[in-house]
Parts: sequence; C-alpha cells; structure tokens
Amino acid sequence: MSITDRVNPTLLANASATGEWTRYQGGEGTLYVRGTFDGATVALEWREADGGDTGVPVGSNASFTEAGMCSFKVPYGDLRVTVTGGSSPSGLYASVKG
Repeated sequence: MSITDRVNPTLLANASATGEWTRYQGGEGTLYVRGTFDGATVALEWREADGGDTGVPVGSNASFTEAGMCSFKVPYGDLRVTVTGGSSPSGLYASVKG
C-alpha cells in the first residue's frame, strides 16, 4: 500500500479494528473519535516516515473509551488509530484536522 501525504486524514471510517498507517504532515492537530466503543480503547499512534511496524502512543490525552477529541503535536510521519479490547466495537470513526 502506498502512503500519500495527508493534511486532514480520516484514520477510521465505520471500523471495528485498528486502521492503516496514514502519512501526516506533522505539527499541531486535533483528533476526533466517535462510534460504538463497547468497552474498547481507541488510541492515536505515530511512527517515523521511514516505516517500521511499531508506533508510539501520542499521549494519554489521545486515548479514548468513548467519543471525544484532543489536541496533539507530532513531527512529520505516519499516524494510525488502534482499537483494542472491548466486546464488539463498531461504527468507529476517527479523523484529524491539522
């Protein structure tokens, strides 16, 4: 899969599992998440643009068990939203505004 630069990426769209890595221009942004969490935790991760499989958590304010939003600041690289735990999370949406 090719990763293209995105200014305002959608990280999850009607999802129930962890999303794909998406290139982000870096800087300040706002993450918005919503959906049926059903006990799941949804969290924002960042990794360097040169790849690798392991991301690092953006911070505790970017981890949610219910709909919410937060501000964050990261360098140029890739973002994804992870979905862990829960019984049957569904209809999860996550987007970033830079």
